[in-house]
Formats: sequence, structure tokens, C-alpha cells
Amino acid sequence: MNSSIRFFMTKEDKEEVFNKFRDSDYDILDEKDYPIQIFYSCGAL
Repeated sequence: MNSSIRFFMTKEDKEEVFNKFRDSDYDILDEKDYPIQIFYSCGAL
């Protein structure tokens, strides 16, 4: 995970978002790719 993502997401934030994301319709192919997909799906990109 790059520092810009880590900078504004705490470990708890990442776990919460990951859990919501995991329960969504998206497939997580690689853990290192999921933050970009999450932010895109949340409209942050």
C-alpha cells in the first residue's frame, strides 16, 4: 500500500472498508489492488 493511502486511512478504517467491500459485488483479485478499487467504487477517484 502506498503512503498516500496509508496517510488518510487508519488500520481500522481499512478493515471496515475492506469488510464492506468484501461483501459487495466486487471480486478482490489481489489485496494490493483493492484500495484503488474501493476508492473508485466510493467515488473518491
